[in-house]
Amino acid sequence: MSTAILRKSILALGITSVGLFMAPTTAQAGQKEVNALIAALNGATLENATASQLAAAVVSAINANPNLKPGVIAGEALKGPNADGALIADSASGITSVSAALDRFIGDAAVTAATKTTKTGLAANGAQVPDFAGELITTDEGAQAAASRATKSKTAVGLIIQGHAANLASDAAKLSLANSSIALPKLKPAVKDIARGASVDVADPGAFATGITVAATGGQVTNVAVGVTAQNPTFANDIVSDLVTNATTGTVAKKNAAKIAKNAGLVADLEQLQLMSVTLGGQVTTKQVNSVGKALVKAVSGRPTATTGVNRDVNKADELGEIAAYYLAAVLQNPALQPTLIATNPKNAVNVVFNLAKTLFQAAKVSVKNGGYATSNALQTLMATGNSDFAGSFALTLNALNQQNVISTTLLDAIQAKLTTSKSLRAIGGKTFEPSLLAGFNAGFDANPATETRFEDGTTGNVIDPETDTRNG
Repeated sequence: MSTAILRKSILALGITSVGLFMAPTTAQAGQKEVNALIAALNGATLENATASQLAAAVVSAINANPNLKPGVIAGEALKGPNADGALIADSASGITSVSAALDRFIGDAAVTAATKTTKTGLAANGAQVPDFAGELITTDEGAQAAASRATKSKTAVGLIIQGHAANLASDAAKLSLANSSIALPKLKPAVKDIARGASVDVADPGAFATGITVAATGGQVTNVAVGVTAQNPTFANDIVSDLVTNATTGTVAKKNAAKIAKNAGLVADLEQLQLMSVTLGGQVTTKQVNSVGKALVKAVSGRPTATTGVNRDVNKADELGEIAAYYLAAVLQNPALQPTLIATNPKNAVNVVFNLAKTLFQAAKVSVKNGGYATSNALQTLMATGNSDFAGSFALTLNALNQQNVISTTLLDAIQAKLTTSKSLRAIGGKTFEPSLLAGFNAGFDANPATETRFEDGTTGNVIDPETDTRNG
């Protein structure tokens, strides 16, 4: 059901329900409603009340307080750790004040659940909103009417749309819901959240993304990419690939390739970044090579670091080694760049490769809040030491491209000479990383691509490094 999909998408990214798509933490004006709900719990707390207790308290609080907002009361209950959105909806639907103003009830509840409240309330938690809304809404028009009551929170708009979309039987029906919702002036600002909500449980997320009308969104292809990817993180590359190659969306998507790479990449399953590197590297223009490469790295380095799971630093560093290898190979084989870049201007090719190495490595340095703002080179350290994933993979890929006659031996030698000078190494990683980068580049250039297992070879189609959390190869 919709709630399970929402939770799956959120957990896959390692964030909570108050994370990326939650609305700003502006206090919701509902202190009286919070107090009424707590009183109706008869000693239970919002934190420990069962689903049945919360649903019953919603009914009691609404009936006992006709001057309060029933939707706000329901929204506060939806935040409960044990809340059941469908049960709350069913319990409250028979109340006259609710049924007489159902759109407002749903909209107020969604906004309340998706935003923080005043004292004694719970933190924002919209996870139960889709099941709540889906239980009460039966038509696209009904979903849009309720969403139009929730425009204080774009998150709430998307969650309402998701609740109805989860009940629709086909991708076509969900796409129609998305496009007709975006076409409404009040809802158009929530393009990203509508795209996310409407794409729940779709069979083909890529086709769904390209089907969202470019004209209706005002060209907001990046927001479409981010929204659909956030709901379908393991289909990120399919979504991006369809957007950049589709006849309707391709022009706008390619123009915004760097924004799509970073923003959709941040909500994608981590292992999709290597695949996105191949897709985007094969589509970039000469002027985009560095900006898109940087964005792909930022889509990894910009994620909060975890101590376990895919977002631990060692795994992120491995992913950056994959990106370095596969993006480099895709750029050098890009049909729009290869003839002029490689065949007729080898000096320029050397500079392009050097600048790309510098861009990718430097993009892994991240800003961290530590009583102010400072920078961390933890990822760079992991990239440059140990198995030297970054430099070794970068060089091994160049070596493999030479063996496959994509680049000549003369060009390979010129690139190697450029990358291994002290001046170049310091330009890439500074004095700190000069020795380890040199060792990595030399190891990759000296290795045999047919047998090497320490580094990534961006020409193979599958990741090699055994440390990587591999789910895509």
